[in-house]
Amino acid sequence: MMEITILKPIVVNQFKFNKQYLSKLKVSSSYQSFFYYHFNSSNSFTIVFKIIYTVGDKWKDTIIPSREPNKWSVHLSGEAGSGKILFIYNYSCRVKFLSEGYESDVTSLTSFVDQFYSHIQHILQDPELELVQKKEREILASRPSTDIAIEIIDNLRSMKMYD
Repeated sequence: MMEITILKPIVVNQFKFNKQYLSKLKVSSSYQSFFYYHFNSSNSFTIVFKIIYTVGDKWKDTIIPSREPNKWSVHLSGEAGSGKILFIYNYSCRVKFLSEGYESDVTSLTSFVDQFYSHIQHILQDPELELVQKKEREILASRPSTDIAIEIIDNLRSMKMYD
């Protein structure tokens, strides 16, 4: 198993919940959640998880006529996250790792990602955050921890930090 050592425990970098914007959800909103990484030095990196849920985003639709009668397309464009912040949560953790072979490393990193992600799952248990929890559950179903572990290894490889 890949040896993973926590160099800096989970730190909440940003947290904001503006309940006053809940009523604007029906107008327009944007929800994003994602992991990203900062590769600090050989054998260490910082993993970050961020959720940003905005309301009142500016979207523009354009009707595009078709060559066929009575058919058209609608093109929607805009900038996700351009509205007012309903909810934002960002946390990180810095780790050191020692590779033990690809399969073992994927297993270890998958377990680590599950533990790291459990932090936000705990936060989202708050009844006031039920909408965010529902959105996150939908996204989690399409983002297995194993894929994130492989993504971390691929990033390490691209930076020549993993053989």
